[in-house]
Amino acid sequence: MSNKTIIIDNNNTSLDKLALYMKDQMPQLSLIGAFNTVNDGLALMQKEQAQLVFVNIEYLDAATFLYLQQLRSNHCAIVFLTSKIIEENLSTLSRQFAKPKKRGINLKIDGANNFIKFDDIIRLQAQGNYTLFYIKNYAKPVLTSKTLKLYLDELDREQFFRAHRAHLINKKYIKHIFTQNEKRIVLEDDTEIMVSRRRIRELKLIDNSPII
Repeated sequence: MSNKTIIIDNNNTSLDKLALYMKDQMPQLSLIGAFNTVNDGLALMQKEQAQLVFVNIEYLDAATFLYLQQLRSNHCAIVFLTSKIIEENLSTLSRQFAKPKKRGINLKIDGANNFIKFDDIIRLQAQGNYTLFYIKNYAKPVLTSKTLKLYLDELDREQFFRAHRAHLINKKYIKHIFTQNEKRIVLEDDTEIMVSRRRIRELKLIDNSPII
């Protein structure tokens, strides 16, 4: 497993906060352990050949700090933090270790591979074990041989809204949101998509779309 990561922090509050934030916001890092003592953390680091170690420097003595400095190498990066840094700069850490954001997806269309930008995908519709892509400036939907569920991890989840089990919608193309009686979304091409009851709350997070 790549990007094996360890946290060493004697302060349980900052340790838990960094661990939770890492799992939620930095999924590309694989957190394999969180420890209060340096010895326990280093033991797992050597056993699992971890690539990244976060250490709260506030509780280190000079000898331990110098030892950790010597352990830094191309194979294992050691990042020194303080509780204040963890409290105030988690978003900076996320950007520092985040992978470049994807801008699109590769689809096979008429036998050829095509890179389709997320901004050009209007919606996706499940068709059994297949998926229909409705794409801007394409006269007909593109049928692919993967299920809608498999595309969930490939698309930008901030940009696409799952109205129900069979539909993913690009928020960019939403014209109206109806939350009274039958809950539905109207797209710019006047297509109406029903919204499942359990996903109504997510509609409030969609900006620039009149809610009726």
